[in-house]
Amino acid sequence: MGTGGGELILKLGHPFQLISVTEGWEPNLLLCRERLEPLGITVRYISDDDKLDSPNEQFDLVINRHESFDMAEVNRVLKPGGYIITQQVGGQNDRDLIEKLLGDVTLEFSNHDLYNNVQILKNAGFTVLEQMEEITEMKSYDLGAVVYYAKQCVWEFPDFSVDRYFKELKAIGNEIDKKGYLSNREHRFIIAARKKC
Repeated sequence: MGTGGGELILKLGHPFQLISVTEGWEPNLLLCRERLEPLGITVRYISDDDKLDSPNEQFDLVINRHESFDMAEVNRVLKPGGYIITQQVGGQNDRDLIEKLLGDVTLEFSNHDLYNNVQILKNAGFTVLEQMEEITEMKSYDLGAVVYYAKQCVWEFPDFSVDRYFKELKAIGNEIDKKGYLSNREHRFIIAARKKC
């Protein structure tokens, strides 16, 4: 789920004809179709995580990287005893930069963290095998990198433009000039869990 351009899938070494991937973002979907379908990998477009377009109990393993998921659908498509491994971007991701650019806004997914997702899996009858959460520092060394990042992460910086946030960007530029970098938090967590047999 959330295959991106398919780079990770190609590194797994699993027989291609036994792999099925999903992607919902059009540019990545096109990359998946160009790169993966000729190899025999099934590529499926999904627009809603609660509709995976796969038969019941089809998969031994669901890998989910930075993609939202509907627990009922994951449970439905996994075979008994099947596994889910998910790495997620946590709700506190980019909080420092968001506050500097947008102010003190309420984060839509502030409770998207390891604890709450472990509870979702346990409540669905999964056994959690591994879990880890990290909040690490990311440094930006020039203002251009900050602008590029904010333009790329439209889900975190909606309607971002240099003109709209010129005053805030000027303050960030001053901070970079003074400290040599801008510090920001990256929030990630990973869970591996097994469905009941």
